[in-house]
Amino acid sequence: DQKTVPGVPAQRVRRHDGFVGKGFLWTRRCSLELMKLHGLVFSSLLCCTSIGSAQGQVRVDAGVAAGVPLTDILESSSTTIANGVATTYSAFHSGTKRFLVGPVVRLEFTSHWGLEFDALYQCVDYDTTSASFGPGPLSTLIVQGTALNRWQFPLLVQYRRHHFFAEAGLALSHLGNGYTNTSVATNNSAPVPQSNSGPSLTQGGVVAGAGVDFTLLRGHVRPEIRYSHWFSQTGGVAGIVGSTGSLSALLVAAPGGFPQNRDEVTFLLSWTLGK
Repeated sequence: DQKTVPGVPAQRVRRHDGFVGKGFLWTRRCSLELMKLHGLVFSSLLCCTSIGSAQGQVRVDAGVAAGVPLTDILESSSTTIANGVATTYSAFHSGTKRFLVGPVVRLEFTSHWGLEFDALYQCVDYDTTSASFGPGPLSTLIVQGTALNRWQFPLLVQYRRHHFFAEAGLALSHLGNGYTNTSVATNNSAPVPQSNSGPSLTQGGVVAGAGVDFTLLRGHVRPEIRYSHWFSQTGGVAGIVGSTGSLSALLVAAPGGFPQNRDEVTFLLSWTLGK
């Protein structure tokens, strides 16, 4: 089982798919702590709904939203550097397009104006390959599989007229609370597995969207398209230093840092209980 690296003989690269596959087991289950937080947020929203309805000052609707990203969350990339003595290859790949889900609370101040807060959760995974060949027979191959949890917290001002609405506001995105499994092989030796906490990334951004609103099952159903733009990042993916005898090479897991797509488009479908 071989993997081709640009500019490097195929027989010198071995792919450890069995090891990397273990890293993706984390994407099949949600973090227990995050799911507890999810339940706590949802319970709080239901409490707010009861209080707001009792006071009768504003209409408070609560429910759930689910959706799918229409763009990649992370940008895949690769780079190859050769100087005649050694060749270094780094690749980052993520094709994750998992669904989002989370609680929604909406405050209706007038028949046209409202405020919405969401807490959207999704799983994100990616894999990286870093390889260094030369001088001579020296070689290092590092393969990683990472699974992360992501939360988005948008706060949106909404304007509704008839069955159509538009929205805009601010949002916070946090990637973290995950794990990274690493396989390190030197000079075609058997891979050495390692495991450690995954990276984290927190970003603020602006959000805008539009959709339609109609009543169904004693509540409001809202399909919409939402656009998010994220600002400068805090956190990221660290490089890995591999040592192969007399050769020490910096093998960067993700070329150029954490390659999050700063412009995202998402389709969401929400249902909230209310008149």
